[in-house]
Amino acid sequence: DSTPPDVTLIAPDGGETLSIGYSEAILYTASDPDSGPQDLTIAIDYSTNGGSSWTSIASGLDNFGSYDWTVPDEPTTQGRIRVRASDGEDETEAISASNFSIAANVIPTVELLSPNGGETLAANATTMVTWTASDGDAGPQELQISFEYSTNGGSSWFPIESGLANTGSVSWVTPDLTTTQALLRISAWDGSATVTDDSDAFFS
Repeated sequence: DSTPPDVTLIAPDGGETLSIGYSEAILYTASDPDSGPQDLTIAIDYSTNGGSSWTSIASGLDNFGSYDWTVPDEPTTQGRIRVRASDGEDETEAISASNFSIAANVIPTVELLSPNGGETLAANATTMVTWTASDGDAGPQELQISFEYSTNGGSSWFPIESGLANTGSVSWVTPDLTTTQALLRISAWDGSATVTDDSDAFFS
């Protein structure tokens, strides 16, 4: 006799706020007492009304345990995910334990603290770059920080580092050149939106 498969939804399981346009990982586990877990096929649905109705995200998936879902532009406070596992004869489903929200992305903020203008830095020397950055709908540690510098007042920019953790400071070895029109630019990316801040004035 066939035994129905087991499936557990790990995330999103309720209480989260998902941002429109983001890629959100749907995580689950599924197994089948009658055969290997690789024999299962997976279907994933979402609801914006607490499970009263469902819209398909994907079906006929291999049982990988995760699926990257682009959150739709359907704001709600009653979001649910449903994962269905089928062994070809029986199907078992798992649904988010409680509602989650779908909302527009909150744009992050970033401020370059130093060098912010008026400083004189030694060429080919190590200086400390500092900043503050935050994100209203995700932890600030999830932001990715990048830097560029200009030696001609912003007419052109040269990359320094990208994809850095939001630690608030980083060491920078200044280029081996002379200028009185140097600027630094910081960028913060939250996975969907990028914001930047430049030095308020030239440094040397």
